[in-house]
Amino acid sequence: MTAVSFVLWFLASFLYHGLGVTLGYHRLLTHKSLKVPTWLKYIIVSGGYFCFMGAPINWVGVHRLHHQKSDQDGDPHSPVHGFKHALYGWMFTMGERQSDEELQKQVPDLLQDKLFCLLGTDHNPSQAGLCFTLCIVARLILLAVLGWVPFVANAIASFIVFWSPQLVNSFCHMQTHGYRLWKTRDESRNVWWVAVLSCGEGWHNTHHAVPRCARHGMLWWEVDITYITICILEKLGLATDVVRPQKMPTVQDIHRHGAVVPETLEEQHPPKPANTVPNNLWNAAEVTSVAKVAEHAQGGSCCGGHGNGNGNGNGAAGLSHASHAKSSVEIESITAK
Repeated sequence: MTAVSFVLWFLASFLYHGLGVTLGYHRLLTHKSLKVPTWLKYIIVSGGYFCFMGAPINWVGVHRLHHQKSDQDGDPHSPVHGFKHALYGWMFTMGERQSDEELQKQVPDLLQDKLFCLLGTDHNPSQAGLCFTLCIVARLILLAVLGWVPFVANAIASFIVFWSPQLVNSFCHMQTHGYRLWKTRDESRNVWWVAVLSCGEGWHNTHHAVPRCARHGMLWWEVDITYITICILEKLGLATDVVRPQKMPTVQDIHRHGAVVPETLEEQHPPKPANTVPNNLWNAAEVTSVAKVAEHAQGGSCCGGHGNGNGNGNGAAGLSHASHAKSSVEIESITAK
């Protein structure tokens, strides 16, 4: 019975904290991939906060900067600056890489939330100290009220969840791991084992191709627990305005039109000059041949919540065009001074 109890507590803790990070901090707060009621937003985000993720404003500001500068100078946690830096070193140098003023310019939307502001609005170590203290207190209460089994199960789950974003930051941006479905202007990769540990965040190349899309796992084997949860919330009427593809590309579509497999496609579709690459939050990637995927699939927009980017529903705009046309105005309002 103890073993069963341990497994159940571990799974519950893993989902609570894991979805707090992936659904709450990442897809909900950072990328606005869906909307949920305010009360539910706080519950979901609490799972990330009580897993030592720090202030939501801090986390979101760093991640938005990552998308704007992915694997370039200014990326806060790219392995181009060293593996150890991407895995954990960046946590100790963010104040040097992003000033408090620059951080706050990234998150004008979250600065309107009084609760998030109370948890921290800058890179001051005190906000990390507050988070650490509250996390420890919460676990001591868990131990006192429910005993050692839930405490240990939660501790192990929290350890895995805490390190899962760091695995994404490092392994999912290294050429030696995973695979690429889309040609982006960074080194993002899809890494299956990272996806398992991070509730679907490991399908990272697809995420960087279409950052605002709520679904990261595009192919049938790319299981995305976070997106499945979003679909359940939507069915229950608790999630709205979910940004998703209307037609999934198949394996054949990918290999025929959009894949970077074989690698010779790099030569067939060289990237555009840097000055033509979109450089805002939602469109931090230059995706090649995606319009052909959408056209072949005869779907609508591959990443628009309400039709494709040009509004005519013909599907030819594809992933990149839909994301650019529909989201550019929205992100300008979010990241403007």
